[in-house]
Amino acid sequence: MGLEVYLGTIGLGVLGAFLYFVLVKDKPYPHTFYLTFFLVSYVFAFENFCIYLYKSGYPNNNGYYNVFYVYIQSLVIYYFFHSLFEEKPIKSLLLGYVMFFLIWGAINSVLFQPIGKLPQTYSYIVGAGGIILCCVYYFYNLLRQNSYPSESLMGLPQFWIVAALLVFYSSGFIYFLFLGIPNLMEQSTMDIFGGINRTIASIMYVVIGFSHFSTVLFSTKNGRQLI
Repeated sequence: MGLEVYLGTIGLGVLGAFLYFVLVKDKPYPHTFYLTFFLVSYVFAFENFCIYLYKSGYPNNNGYYNVFYVYIQSLVIYYFFHSLFEEKPIKSLLLGYVMFFLIWGAINSVLFQPIGKLPQTYSYIVGAGGIILCCVYYFYNLLRQNSYPSESLMGLPQFWIVAALLVFYSSGFIYFLFLGIPNLMEQSTMDIFGGINRTIASIMYVVIGFSHFSTVLFSTKNGRQLI
């Protein structure tokens, strides 16, 4: 997938969130919506910025990707899960993992992969691993407790968001794991995996951007209406 198509699909996700904001009067999950609206808009902005630097011949934009993508985006997603989970022990456990992620990021930046020079694959693996665990726990808890007995799963934007996150971060975890092991694969093979990972990322942002339309299309509750 080319960079222009990649940016276009992320922009489509932003458009989906904007249309939902404009068209839908009754927003049943406003906190989740505004958080995901911020996420896709934020990603669209920083990807445009980093690609602009790349096309302008900027020698090294790894530092920007490390800060904006590896850390800030991960923290936004962790905040999403912290808001989504209701059990206090799970919230505390999640906060503890976030602290571990940040401490490991600091250690990695000093000892192994300088944040302004190299892609921080080790930090990404830890961050992505935590997000995958959050996704798995969400689906486990959904099945175990039947948390939304009166609502169709297809009508839950959280269901679509977590499913998209699980698919992408599982792919990204494997990709960055291979990327972090020198000479494991030829560069051409890694480029193919990188393109596949970028395609999955673009699909994820589109799904997240349009996820809240599920409350209109699939919800079993009344009162969802468009202007």
